[in-house]
Amino acid sequence: MPAHVVKYEYNDGVKLRVPEVWCGREIKYPSWLFQDAQHAALAAGGSIQPCKACIKAIIKQLEQEL
Repeated sequence: MPAHVVKYEYNDGVKLRVPEVWCGREIKYPSWLFQDAQHAALAAGGSIQPCKACIKAIIKQLEQEL
């Protein structure tokens, strides 16, 4: 099962009960989340695979910012 990448864990200083993930899926108390894109990228060759939809959304956002 792929691990999702957290987009937001806090909103205006308030901790969100369920973190928002890049792929937009609603998740409830996941067993594993990558806290940022850098950790997801580092783990890409490891045993825990990042969610491909999350990675695509991150790449799309980065391309828009360039």
